[in-house]
Amino acid sequence: MTLETKSDAEVAKALEYIICISYVGGPDYLQRALASIGDKHLDKTCVINSSDPLSTQSKLTHSWCEYIPIVPLSHTQSHNYFQVLATGYDALIVAHNDAECEPDTIDKLLALKETLPRKWGVVFTNYDAVAMYNPAMWKDIGKWDWRLFPSYFSDDDYYRRAKLAGWELIDSGLPVRHEGSHIINKVDMKLKWLNHHILHESARNAYLRKWGGDPGQETFTVPFNGALENPYPDSD
Repeated sequence: MTLETKSDAEVAKALEYIICISYVGGPDYLQRALASIGDKHLDKTCVINSSDPLSTQSKLTHSWCEYIPIVPLSHTQSHNYFQVLATGYDALIVAHNDAECEPDTIDKLLALKETLPRKWGVVFTNYDAVAMYNPAMWKDIGKWDWRLFPSYFSDDDYYRRAKLAGWELIDSGLPVRHEGSHIINKVDMKLKWLNHHILHESARNAYLRKWGGDPGQETFTVPFNGALENPYPDSD
């Protein structure tokens, strides 16, 4: 008897998944990011456009869908929007708009789902430049904390909450190139100073109040050491 072995692409095709990208500028980066996802996945891809809507319309074709929110969304707010879009799916893949996959990265990422433990939470590539999230964990840990503005430390916060709730974080080792902070690195130096020295420090202080230490040095096992009855009032 010969066992039938499915290819990564066949496994991926059998899954209900959605790919979401938060776009905040740099159409050339986004064009490369979408091209790297691959044509066969573009009909499953949604771009949340918090930048000038014309900046993508003029340079990119729309075999993917585009959502333009009424007001620009932060990284954390975009993640919460992604959760709504991914309701009922087997997996949510979130890609930064300046991340580039290898040709088969998305297929391989999706194919991993068959081998993952029951309580898998997040599968990383180049950290979360492209990451696969399990929608089943949202009932336990809720939404991203949008109060960690402008999103500094919000990833540390979310992944800590996932681990504390027993959801596994897994490094796939799959190749993804990430430009990283391409917008901040190209803006006026005064704005860069504001982001990195004022807003970053404010978000760090908020994280310290919430967890009693920097990432990796936390002392609380519940947010705010249990001082708040419901630290996530807008979560389900």
